[in-house]
Amino acid sequence: MEPNGGEGGTDLVTYLRVLWRRKWIVLLAIIVAVAGVLAVDSQRTKIYQGTATILFVSQNYVGPGEVSPLQSNDILTDIQLVQSASDYLHVVKLLHGSAPKPIVAQVGTTNTATVSVNSPDAAFAAKAANAYARAYTIVSESQYLATQKGVESQIQTQIDSLQSQISAVEAQLGTATGTPLANLNTQLGNLQGNLDSLRAQLTQVQVEVAQTPSGGRVVTQATLNRTTVSPKPVTDAIIFGLIGLVLGIALALLRDLTDDRVRDKATLDQLVGGLPTLGLIPRVEEWRNKRTPLLVSALEPRSAPAEAYRGLRTSIQFLGMGKPVKTLQITSPIATEGKTTTAANLAATMAQTGQRVVLVSCDLRRPRVHEFFDLPNDVGFTSIIVGDATLEEALVQVPGYSSLHFLPSGPIPPNPSELLGLDRALEIFSTLRAQADIVIVDSPPVMPVTDASVLAATVDGVLLIVSANSTKKRDVRHAIETLGRVDARVVGVVLNGSSEADSYGYYRYGYRPKKEPKAPAASSAR
Repeated sequence: MEPNGGEGGTDLVTYLRVLWRRKWIVLLAIIVAVAGVLAVDSQRTKIYQGTATILFVSQNYVGPGEVSPLQSNDILTDIQLVQSASDYLHVVKLLHGSAPKPIVAQVGTTNTATVSVNSPDAAFAAKAANAYARAYTIVSESQYLATQKGVESQIQTQIDSLQSQISAVEAQLGTATGTPLANLNTQLGNLQGNLDSLRAQLTQVQVEVAQTPSGGRVVTQATLNRTTVSPKPVTDAIIFGLIGLVLGIALALLRDLTDDRVRDKATLDQLVGGLPTLGLIPRVEEWRNKRTPLLVSALEPRSAPAEAYRGLRTSIQFLGMGKPVKTLQITSPIATEGKTTTAANLAATMAQTGQRVVLVSCDLRRPRVHEFFDLPNDVGFTSIIVGDATLEEALVQVPGYSSLHFLPSGPIPPNPSELLGLDRALEIFSTLRAQADIVIVDSPPVMPVTDASVLAATVDGVLLIVSANSTKKRDVRHAIETLGRVDARVVGVVLNGSSEADSYGYYRYGYRPKKEPKAPAASSAR
């Protein structure tokens, strides 16, 4: 992945294209993540939840029918009480057995709280939640009553003490006179006042016990709920689907970053260092077996690939406006990039305009051009080199193309590179240049052998064929460097199998793919 610099929108489009190209990685990551979590969820124990609601009530009595409001600290204390050990002991009694610890949460800023219990048994979860809520009311009431009873007992003790003191003073009043009598009356009055005060306190405590016995009440009972709280397949699928999406995008971008193949024209332009891309040839969907020759310019002249070859023809014609290109070598970095297909279709397309075209098969190791025209290959270029035939005898006019001639490779020699470098080979090209408007030379790939480099030093221009989603970037760089070492004139590149070619409107405008009869086969006679 090599995003273009400049505007952020361009980078975004580049990334989107990468993700579309790698969409199967993203989809697979999502499917694996979702399927994995659903598989795990299917093995997990189903957990149900029962929830009851408690209203916390203040036990701070301030007057008849009135209590002071609860503070935030009071509510937090009550929540802790719900979860306390004493509350749990009452739950055990109510359930006649143990229970999971509850989940207690305040509802917003109100004086209410939810008491939830999780269990594999939905009925038990509801029963336990109600037990915790009920246990809280029991514990808070008992603790309040215990506290108030303690206060009541202390007051009663003080009352009993005062009554004893009053009785002692009253006994002394019968024998006292004068000043002692006055003092005893004053003491008795004080004691009586204290007694009345304590009795009033005792009455208030008794009223508080009667009016505010509990710190809360159950507002909502927990009911049977068959909806599981764990696992949650739908929620888990959504969460892990998003995780899979993020992971898939990361893997897709990483895969593209580490992918060394040429994907599109933008990538190719960055590799070739300013060389023009003269053509984008669309994929031929019907051409499943690349070993089967397909002269698409003849079989489907109104198809998008045929129109792309006509566009390539026009680009090459414009190359001659500066420095004439009379001999054009067509090669590729490695094999199976479509160089022979390009050579055959380009030659046929050029001949259709009336240009005198000679197509030369100089792949002396694996010749295939003759297969595109159903012509023999037993006499040709190598036959002329070794003196077994003349150029006139080896040169064949392609049936159906009055201005297209073909020079087969001839028998495969043991030393192709040395043969191509002979003066006799240069003489053949010189003669063909004089006889034709353009000579198209199909040569071996650049990297495996030196044949292409030997030819590149003798022709006017080299056209490098690159296959989208197949050719490695390092192979393109190596091929250009190799051709540069022999001072070859690389006139441009062609991207075969380009998905971008389908987006160019002029390849489709006014054309409908239509099967047409195959061009006539050549006779075996020369």
